[in-house]
Amino acid sequence: MRSRMNIVNSSQVHQWALEWLLQADVLKARGRVCTAVVVWSMVLRAASRMVSVYAACQDLADGPCSQAVFDALEAGLPKTLPVLERRLNEAVVGHLPRRMLRRSWHVAIDWHLVPYYGEPKRSRNELYRSRPLAGTTTFHCYATACIVEYGQRYTLALTWVRRHESTITVLRRLLARISEIGLKIKLLLLDRAFF
Repeated sequence: MRSRMNIVNSSQVHQWALEWLLQADVLKARGRVCTAVVVWSMVLRAASRMVSVYAACQDLADGPCSQAVFDALEAGLPKTLPVLERRLNEAVVGHLPRRMLRRSWHVAIDWHLVPYYGEPKRSRNELYRSRPLAGTTTFHCYATACIVEYGQRYTLALTWVRRHESTITVLRRLLARISEIGLKIKLLLLDRAFF
């Protein structure tokens, strides 16, 4: 007997992601043209098509220009990365089903390196240095803790990795966040970067 799968289309995913971002209250509204809905819609459009925000804005005749979107992000996002991280962590567990807290789980900790070719915006602490990958040794780095169960992925925590932080420090921070949620860990699966 086959199990039933819920099939969703791209517009449903876009709508859910947009609602989630608006509920997370990460971006403060700025002006009447570049509202939070418009800005997040442009960012989601760019992400779903794997293009730049500039390219996503060029596709729409009546949409805002990319500079307006960047200005709205600059003005509306929290000014410090720890505040942004806290708000995102609160938002990720906002949709976590209550049943998840009743038993223990296999939790996967992943290390993510995003190649970066520019200069840091405010301080050198923003960028992580690692072995060469994709033509650079400089990265935006973050780590996530997730549960993947029956094809569903539940992100429990995320953290920004600072310039000289050890993997142990990052792991402790993620485990502390999971402990705050009240989730029990049965087995911890670590990414290769933690060895």
